Amino acid sequence: TQEDWLNFLSGKTLINPEKNIDNLKNKKLIVAQGADDDVIQSEHTAEYVKELQNAQVNVNLLLIRGVGHGGDLEEKTVQIIIDNL
Repeated sequence: TQEDWLNFLSGKTLINPEKNIDNLKNKKLIVAQGADDDVIQSEHTAEYVKELQNAQVNVNLLLIRGVGHGGDLEEKTVQIIIDNL
C-alpha cells in the first residue's frame, strides 16, 4: 500500500535493513538486481551494498544481465546460485 511504502521510505518499518544492521552481521546476504533495472539504478544498489560491507555485513551484489526490475529476476537469481554451489 502507499502507507507501507511511505513507512519504508521514512524508516518506520522492521524490514528496513539500515535499522537492523546488527541483526544482519551474522548472516550471509546476496543482493540481486537486474542489470537493466530502470526503476532502481544499479549504482544506488552498489552504494548501499558498500555501506553494509563497511558496517561489517557479509553481503555480495549480484547484477544479472538481461533482466530489468522484476520479471524473471527471481528465477535467474536462483539458477545462478544453484550453478555456483
